[in-house]
Amino acid sequence: MKLTPLLAAVLAFELSANAAEFRAVRLSDDGKELVITQSDASKVSAPRLDDQDSFDTARVSTDGRYVGWLALYPFGASYSEPLELVVLGQRQRLHRFRGYFGMVFRWCFWPKQSAVVYAFRFPHGQTDTGFELRRIDDERLLGRYAIPFDAGKGSGTIRAAPAWVRCIPDW
Repeated sequence: MKLTPLLAAVLAFELSANAAEFRAVRLSDDGKELVITQSDASKVSAPRLDDQDSFDTARVSTDGRYVGWLALYPFGASYSEPLELVVLGQRQRLHRFRGYFGMVFRWCFWPKQSAVVYAFRFPHGQTDTGFELRRIDDERLLGRYAIPFDAGKGSGTIRAAPAWVRCIPDW
């Protein structure tokens, strides 16, 4: 049986970790490699998915149960685009989250309900910004909110946003 690079990376990751907590992430300067440090001091490289060419905005959840990052793909622009949020759990299961339009630009772990919040929009032009709150383990949608493109950060639309939207940096 021939192993694909993704399958080989995931298998290597599974063999190197036995439900250890995640402690830290280190992103290379060029974004091409993401190294995850676990509570037993072991270090593993995060797996690349499909045609993914780089990583961005990596974080460890406050309880150490999850590590997440933006997966960037060469989608035809002059730069790689953040098409999805990827979260890895202690049992080495990968969870992939995409907005219902555009690209994922910002995200955070929502400590309540072991969930993630992410913002998505198109990178250019006048576009709404969408937000989703999803439980990690079953990827269930728990909340959705949108800010129209013509609403500024100081508008009532932002102030009226659910508390979970405000966990995203710069919102």
